Amino acid sequence: MAPYGPPGKRRLRKLTGLKSLDRYAVKTSATITSYEEGMGESFISLSRIAWLIGIAVLVMAANIAVSVLYMVVYSYLINPGHEKEYYDAHVQVAAPYCSIVAGIPLMFLAGWWVGGWWQGEFAVKSALVIWFAYAAIDIVIVLAAGLTPTTAILVAVSLVTKLAAVYLGALFAGRRVSIT
Repeated sequence: MAPYGPPGKRRLRKLTGLKSLDRYAVKTSATITSYEEGMGESFISLSRIAWLIGIAVLVMAANIAVSVLYMVVYSYLINPGHEKEYYDAHVQVAAPYCSIVAGIPLMFLAGWWVGGWWQGEFAVKSALVIWFAYAAIDIVIVLAAGLTPTTAILVAVSLVTKLAAVYLGALFAGRRVSIT
């Protein structure tokens, strides 16, 4: 089970006072129309947002690790024997492309992972929070490093592909959750 998700059946019965945990359950004085309403669950909570921002930072760290791994392979196996300045210049060109290529599956997996925690709109909202957190951090870093027209285009492509990937990951997870 995911580290943060719905409580177990015993806790749900205790919190709601329900005798049955069916999707539509009747309480003595009110009708509970859905699992989320029975929980009084809202999307916005500090712990939920903190988890999602943490996942965005984790995706960013993994994306940076892929760029570092690429440079290690490039400098030792593909094109060895150059000065440090040569590799520094190459990483400035290669890192944005590494971010795009590696970021697509990383963001898809992040969306799929958190989409499995919640159903329906919560899955997509969670994925979008991850993307917004990632985009905010990425834009701040790029602006601090200096934005050129070429970099702006690469960042835009990177963020759009990551948005599509995290959204599709959440949709696939929603299908998985609703089927099981």
